Amino acid sequence: MQYVEETAGSYGVTPDSPTLLHAGPIVDLNDNQEQQAIKYRQIGSRDIYGMIRTGKLCAFDITFNPINDDLLQYGMNLPGVSSKNVGKSLTFMKSQLVDGTEKFQVYKGARVDTVDYSITNDGAQEVSMGFLCKSISTPASTHGFTGTTTFGTNPSTFPWTNLTSGSQPLTWNGTNQYTPSFSVSVANNLQRVKPNGESEIMWLEPTLRDISVEFDTYYHDTLVWGEHETLTPRELLYKLSSNRRIKITGATLENLSTSDSTSSTDPKMLSFSGTGTTIAVEAY
Repeated sequence: MQYVEETAGSYGVTPDSPTLLHAGPIVDLNDNQEQQAIKYRQIGSRDIYGMIRTGKLCAFDITFNPINDDLLQYGMNLPGVSSKNVGKSLTFMKSQLVDGTEKFQVYKGARVDTVDYSITNDGAQEVSMGFLCKSISTPASTHGFTGTTTFGTNPSTFPWTNLTSGSQPLTWNGTNQYTPSFSVSVANNLQRVKPNGESEIMWLEPTLRDISVEFDTYYHDTLVWGEHETLTPRELLYKLSSNRRIKITGATLENLSTSDSTSSTDPKMLSFSGTGTTIAVEAY
């Protein structure tokens, strides 16, 4: 899976002679193509007369282990924030062997609708992204790009893990916290716009943004507990690597859960979940 940023101001238009970037170690890819149609009936017949096509909707999901924050920025940053943000549309391309013949598929006008990022203490960092797009081509022996296409190279670096960030990657209001589990979700609530006479969407615009976060901490003090009690908005930082982090401002913790059990030998945990007002992926 490879991608390139589309021509500025021209939604769904792949630039000439594109230089594609490798999307990284993708572990799961799912396409969803819906032919919009209405059932046409006539009085006097029990059966439908036929199906009338009214358009097409396209989407796809990917799950990957990140080696950088490029795609993440396209899903988390607001339009105008950084050079990579949800205001930019992308063209993706994949190829695979079909009965021994290489077939290409092109996904145009792709924007990130949802992002789910999770990090646990026993594995690689994992990102699931839901894309909406203008079109997904039928597999063909050529990709159809104009000019000379430069393909991305397969990355040789290993994905980020829970260790990549170093010790105490979570910071709540300036105080470092130990955590075995952290996740954040962003929904851009993209709006498809398809005027009459168009079989594909003409525009795909981000609307209201929803940010939710969950994390666990070891129960060794009541600092964060107290912030939950007063619903005080704070800054939350999480380091993804040695020079990249997620920054959430106005983070409030609506939910707190903890438990005691006579059969448990695990450390006592505090589990928090809440909402943020803004989020960005940035260098530090």
